[in-house]
Amino acid sequence: MILALLFVAVGMPANVQELKSIKKSIAVTEKKIEYRNKKIANHKYIIYLLNKKIKKHRRLIIEKNHSAKKLNGKIKIAKTDEKILSRLKQKASNETSAGLKELYKRLFNKKSANGPIIDKLTTLYFLYKNSIVKKLGRLEKEKKVYSNRLSTRKRKVELIKSKILKKVNAERISNAIYKKAVVRNIKDVKRLRKKRIAFIKKKSYLERIIKQLSKRKRRINPNKIRMERTGTVKINRGNPFLRYRKRLILPVSGRIVKDFGLYKDRKYNIYTRQTGIDIKAKYGADVSASMRGKVVYAGKLEGYGKTVIIRHTGNFFTIYGRLKRLKTKKGKIVKTKSIIGTAGVKPIYFGIRYKDKAVNPEKWLRR
Repeated sequence: MILALLFVAVGMPANVQELKSIKKSIAVTEKKIEYRNKKIANHKYIIYLLNKKIKKHRRLIIEKNHSAKKLNGKIKIAKTDEKILSRLKQKASNETSAGLKELYKRLFNKKSANGPIIDKLTTLYFLYKNSIVKKLGRLEKEKKVYSNRLSTRKRKVELIKSKILKKVNAERISNAIYKKAVVRNIKDVKRLRKKRIAFIKKKSYLERIIKQLSKRKRRINPNKIRMERTGTVKINRGNPFLRYRKRLILPVSGRIVKDFGLYKDRKYNIYTRQTGIDIKAKYGADVSASMRGKVVYAGKLEGYGKTVIIRHTGNFFTIYGRLKRLKTKKGKIVKTKSIIGTAGVKPIYFGIRYKDKAVNPEKWLRR
């Protein structure tokens, strides 16, 4: 019984509205996919440029490494030259000391010494000593020059290496960030495509239902249309609910913006059924029960949002849809004017059912 009531409560307008919303959402998703594809193309081009830059920097690194190798070779040659110079210095110092020692032995071990010869030898000794000292000073200067050049070249190589490494690391990080963004965009596009496929399936399903309904429309009996439009239902005379005719209270104070009955949709050329009335109420206003009864449903209902269904005597039910907030729960006994929810932005839906048939609420409301 409750399932039949839910089916009647959803009604035809939800399908048409859902089809319109699906068409809009499909258009939006197509635009999103197009935008994402453009974004992916831009990211791919950026990645291509980054890869090009990385290749260029790699070539530079190879060139710099090659120049560094050359410098290292020169450094090795300079080091060998330095070693040779130090050896020559040592050799020269050894030779001078040995030569001087031998000369002194020869001079002073002689028994008879000649004055002019000794003077000549001393002058020769001092000349020889001065030339060797000059040679040693020149070698020291050359050594300093080579060491200074070596240190400056080393510093230059280290600076070039550090700059290149910094650039390469920065570009690697940016490349990784762009790749992540592209992967995320691809995932978003896949998700949007799946959503679009689901929307298309739903659209085709709704179009099929509309075709079936349009075929049924041709076979509808005029008397049946009149009964559905007016909401007249055959009720047993002994039904206890009959004494409440024109005695039910309006669930919320407001203006009735849509009446009960059949409406023709001009776009799809079909009849859509309004199974209750829509009441425009103040935002946050309390919605109360029209009559004492038991809550058999309190929750979300497709096309009507948060809904409360109350069962009364004689197989009658009242339905309160599009509530902003529920203030009751299933199985609770409510009295007349008991607050069951609050009104939102959308108009409140109020409907009456006898078993599984919709009844016009305006015939039962108190004037």
